Amino acid sequence: MKNILEKRNNKGTETQVGLPEQRRLGFLSAALQKANTFLEKFSLSFGFLLALAFCGFLAASLVATGKGDHFGTKEFTDFVNIPLFCGIFGGVFVLLTVLSILLKTKCIGHWALLLFSVLLTGRFAAERANDLYFCLLLGCMLFIVIRYLTAQDRLQLQNIRFSWKTSTVLLTVAASVFTVIVGIACIARYRSFGGATFDIGIFTQMFEFMRTTGRPDTTVERYELTSHFAVHFSPFFYLLLPGYMLRPHPTTLLLFQAAAVALCVFPLRRICKTLGFSPLAATAASVLWLCFPSNAYGCFNDFHENKFLPLCLLWMLCMLTENRRFAFIPFAVLALSVKEDAAVYVACAGLFCLFARKEKQKGIILLILSVGWFVFATQMIRHLGGEAMMSRFADYQTDGGSSVFGVIKMCLLNFGYLLQNIATAERMEFLLWMLVPVLFAPFLNKSVQTLILLIPMLVINLMPSWAPQHDIFYQYTFGTAALIVFASILTFARMQPQTRRFCLTAAVTISFVFSLSNCVPKIHYYIERAYTEKENIALSEELLASVPEDASITARDFLVPHLYDRKDLYTVPSHYGPLTETDYYIADKRQDGTKYNDQMYSFVAENDYTLVREQGYLRSGKRTTEYELFLLYGNAVPCKASKKITGTSSGNLKMPVFSFWSVNCFIRCLSVRPCP
Repeated sequence: MKNILEKRNNKGTETQVGLPEQRRLGFLSAALQKANTFLEKFSLSFGFLLALAFCGFLAASLVATGKGDHFGTKEFTDFVNIPLFCGIFGGVFVLLTVLSILLKTKCIGHWALLLFSVLLTGRFAAERANDLYFCLLLGCMLFIVIRYLTAQDRLQLQNIRFSWKTSTVLLTVAASVFTVIVGIACIARYRSFGGATFDIGIFTQMFEFMRTTGRPDTTVERYELTSHFAVHFSPFFYLLLPGYMLRPHPTTLLLFQAAAVALCVFPLRRICKTLGFSPLAATAASVLWLCFPSNAYGCFNDFHENKFLPLCLLWMLCMLTENRRFAFIPFAVLALSVKEDAAVYVACAGLFCLFARKEKQKGIILLILSVGWFVFATQMIRHLGGEAMMSRFADYQTDGGSSVFGVIKMCLLNFGYLLQNIATAERMEFLLWMLVPVLFAPFLNKSVQTLILLIPMLVINLMPSWAPQHDIFYQYTFGTAALIVFASILTFARMQPQTRRFCLTAAVTISFVFSLSNCVPKIHYYIERAYTEKENIALSEELLASVPEDASITARDFLVPHLYDRKDLYTVPSHYGPLTETDYYIADKRQDGTKYNDQMYSFVAENDYTLVREQGYLRSGKRTTEYELFLLYGNAVPCKASKKITGTSSGNLKMPVFSFWSVNCFIRCLSVRPCP
């Protein structure tokens, strides 16, 4: 009985204690319900207000990144203006709330969330140049935001009125902007003596030979007069020759290249249209190509034929997608003419037709074309005195030979060795750069045969031991990028509209942020250098032009592209022969202290070259005992050969003292005996 009374007393106590808590909870619930009812009158909700508050935080953080010199460090906190931060946070929140109430829509707040998310993550990415893992973290943040925004079509993308005509106009503008920005950056790099013999110097001289003689010859590629087609068989260059002849200058080639990459948006749009994409979705998929990390970034690395490959491949794939019976053949031939190894891409397209599309006729035609062209191209290379570059697959050759069959044998019989070679940090990072921006879409396709399109990435990028082939700054990624984007579009086409909207929005924004990490630092550096050193650049070009046109020249690699119209031109470093006597030797003093500059100076001293003091121009062009020293880019030294004057020894090589126009010219003050 006593226990029962105690339980009743305890129960009464619990009731007395719990009653105030219930009242408080009830009051809070009622208050929240009233607040929610009040917000619903203005088409608002607590979740939406939280999204607007996050917009305010993103906007304030974006403004804060422009303050101070210690961005990315903990000391940066001291440079943030807290009243300004709070003011922007509150101002953006209130502004978006008022606009949402006045316009009676949440769409403006959601678009603001997307905009500020992309701007802030892009700002962060641009500050951390080429930082893959930081970009991955930013990509995860964007993924979450876009998942929220597209889950219930909060951006109302399906209600946007967007016609095919609008798509054409928008893509034309986007392609033009891409061409202008990339073209200006590439030209700034070239103008500021940033391009080297490999890979722009050989092509600038080759196009001059083609313009004047019709032959694709160079003297800088193999240190003797030889055809470039003895290295890579690329008759595609003749299609660019008429345009080059209208304005024969290296910058013309750089603009052609940027435009060729940008024009890929139009075959991509036609592919999307054929696959049933809406105009807006097709436009987004095409813009994905312009934002893809390796495209603009790879264009900055001078000039190369590989960058014309995507345009040919995508038009070929477009004709195949549209079921044109034979229209794909001309574009396949164009793709093959770019380079001998383009046969790998075309052959894989043929396999894709055979196994994925079940189109035997087209698949067999493409396979025959690719195999036949590869045999023909390699035989032409041998006929012209060269060899196909199988040395990059030396890790897969056991018999000391250099045949394709030896590589295939190794891969089939020693598959573990192949995987071991591929599983390196550099190659895995390359895969992340190429596949994260498209959300690994090629691997999400229900049709496993679609992965055939990724075989070129394995063969061209992952297997070779040549490091630039799995580096997105080089030209070897362009054909692979075209097939990755095409395979991703095939995957997106199989998705439900809502899922497709999410994937395309995420892919475009993440690709854009990845590209900012790569491109913005490069663009800023090239343009700033071209602007701040324009006086030195002008003087350097003037001095290069003063070298007699019929003189033979040996120059450092960064000077060779500016001597593109010289027929008797050689480069240092020379990987294909020893240095030989030429009328002029031009050394770039920015590279003083390097192995190859020391090699040049030793050769000059040992072979009776005389350095003569001059500033800014060539004193005499005659072949006499009077020889000139002039400075290029504020730091280059050319020397004219002399058999009449005894040179100094390599240990006592001296140069004249000059006072220069800029403290940033990388000039070394030296002395020299006076000229006779």
